[in-house]
Amino acid sequence: MGKLICLEGIDGSGKTTVIKKLQEKLKAEGFDSFCFKFPSETTEGKKLKAMLLKGGCYNPYYIHLLFETDKLSCQDNLTLLLKQNDFLFLDRYRLSNIVYGVAKGFDKDWCETIGRYFLVPDHRILLTCSMEIVKERLLARPFRDNNEKNIELLEKVNALYETFGEEGGYTLVNNENNLENTVDRIYKIITWGNK
Repeated sequence: MGKLICLEGIDGSGKTTVIKKLQEKLKAEGFDSFCFKFPSETTEGKKLKAMLLKGGCYNPYYIHLLFETDKLSCQDNLTLLLKQNDFLFLDRYRLSNIVYGVAKGFDKDWCETIGRYFLVPDHRILLTCSMEIVKERLLARPFRDNNEKNIELLEKVNALYETFGEEGGYTLVNNENNLENTVDRIYKIITWGNK
């Protein structure tokens, strides 16, 4: 059974880039890995992607539950992928729903309810970044969803990520300046005991 590695962080913190670099490094060392990104390709995930890109007025509780249902419906698939790989990376997971929900005014306990049934990661890593860097990175993207366009929401989310990440035992890794250092630090954390 492989290790389940969760990378969390605000949009623009570099999760996808860091995971790609980690996978390259792991492959060079002979490890198999897979990255699972949320929203996924489930019915709920596809619906979410379309709604976020299209925009419009949707009930925020409905959106939150779609995110949770997407993750919940992937649990069997994640278990299978863990059996097939040395490392399974999750590009977002439980913490993202909690921080976005609380930032939108939802009760934290309510936001945590469904996630209690998710697989528990072996390592939980939170990439941190200043809002100035996040804004630069998001503006460079060709497409941004509704959440990525809402700077006021993102500022709340960024603060909540750090607060809840520290409370939840996440390893906080700053990803503002040196990508290679970020990747090396996380690589050491996740491969300890594998060599």
